[in-house]
Amino acid sequence: MKRPFLSLVAVLALACCSSVVHAHEPEVTGGMGVAEPAPGGIVPPTGITGFASDSVAAQLAREARAARVIRPDSLRRHLRMLTEEPHVAGTPGDKATAEYVRQRLAAYGWDARLVEIPVWLNYPKATELELLEPVRETLAVRERGVRGDKDAFAAGAFDAFHGYAASGEVSAQVVYANYGDVEDFKALQRLGIDLRGRIALVRYGRIFRGLKVRNAERAGLAGVLIYSDPADDGYAQTDPYPRGQGRPDDAIQRGSVQYLREGPGDPSTPGWPSTAAGKRLKPGELKGVPRIPSLPMSYGEAQRILERLDGPQAPKG
Repeated sequence: MKRPFLSLVAVLALACCSSVVHAHEPEVTGGMGVAEPAPGGIVPPTGITGFASDSVAAQLAREARAARVIRPDSLRRHLRMLTEEPHVAGTPGDKATAEYVRQRLAAYGWDARLVEIPVWLNYPKATELELLEPVRETLAVRERGVRGDKDAFAAGAFDAFHGYAASGEVSAQVVYANYGDVEDFKALQRLGIDLRGRIALVRYGRIFRGLKVRNAERAGLAGVLIYSDPADDGYAQTDPYPRGQGRPDDAIQRGSVQYLREGPGDPSTPGWPSTAAGKRLKPGELKGVPRIPSLPMSYGEAQRILERLDGPQAPKG
């Protein structure tokens, strides 16, 4: 039986600009001093770690004021509003949520305004997964959803993609690599498995997804697929949605795979602010971002690859 041979296509478009809310607290007055009773009659502390002694009183006053105007019932309402539609950074949905937050802060008395920050981001133009051997099958890069629940499948959501992943097309054999940490790849090499040019199939968990891609890149692999394993997040833990809170078999965990240990933030402006007319590295000069493509996938689709894997049984653990 041939090992699974798979084609991974990830074409990502570059873009910039994200809306950020800047808020300035209202002026602290004598009526907002630390002598004012805290919510529930709690006596405020005399000091706060991280604040200079001459700024503690003003900070406690701000916290007391915030506690009076922001209540748990209103937080639930705001959360529902903010999560109603997809709002990836830099998209119109992102700006809508930023505007909502600005309006609410203004209603609470803060001087809040929107500031546009130009940052280097990427969005998917086309993502495809296809199993080529031993059978030819197209693998899904979107959720099916649940009948009657619009939030289980949002038409405005992007197809499966990783933020800051590299664009590219890879057709290669698949190697299962557990959680994709350094020891997992070393264990495969000790077993005599050739990793060069292969596609790593790893599961979410234990380490940040960006580290999984970095480890695979350093081990010589050409691409990475990351799926949510039901043993960690699914029916092995609890009933899947909609019966329970577990991840269903079509759910895809999107997110960034930026190499945060090598520098978080805008990778095109490492060490200096992102401004419209400021210095910015070219895409080929970027550090801390993958050079190989990667995609997330659901465990339902990952099973179609796993059940066709050949070779020796993976060591326990």
